[in-house]
Amino acid sequence: HGRPYCVRIEATLPGHVLTVEQVNTEDAYAALSDAFDSMKRRLDETVQRMHEQTEQAARAAWRAMLTQA
Repeated sequence: HGRPYCVRIEATLPGHVLTVEQVNTEDAYAALSDAFDSMKRRLDETVQRMHEQTEQAARAAWRAMLTQA
């Protein structure tokens, strides 16, 4: 067996740094594919959480505005 292939991908979003590492001892292409699949899942999850937090903040601001009126 040869040396393992290690793929590391880092992505930054406002307030977030996402990192994935994938090691595959057989196939560099499989390591790349798996790493990008993992990063896509991490990005999807993080963006969804960010969207939910933004919606919650907007609702809270709207409620605060209505209670002041």
